Amino acid sequence: MKIPASLRFALIAPFLAACQPDRQPTQPGLEQEENSAQGSDRYHLPESVVPQSDNLTNFGIDLSVLSENDAKIVESAWSDFERILAGKEPDCSVAYGLSDGGSLMYDCGSYEIMRVKG
Repeated sequence: MKIPASLRFALIAPFLAACQPDRQPTQPGLEQEENSAQGSDRYHLPESVVPQSDNLTNFGIDLSVLSENDAKIVESAWSDFERILAGKEPDCSVAYGLSDGGSLMYDCGSYEIMRVKG
């Protein structure tokens, strides 16, 4: 089954948005400390890492430049993304559903991913 480009973008957009930092940390590690203090456990890719494409394995991110934990999170997100494209559920819990009767947001611990009703 061929998936239209607009739908593929809708599937990857929440992951890309969730992985981008909200603001620039002023000191190394500051962002993680502030998130912990505020009770947020959402993952943010290092500023130097930018997802390239939903057509490339691991969104085109070179895992060799990431820490082991960061690489595992990106690999997990890629695996869940591929499961959604294959019509399967990701290995995450449902966070909420949208009013269109089929789109779901999944909470995957360190990131969120959305399955959009097609």
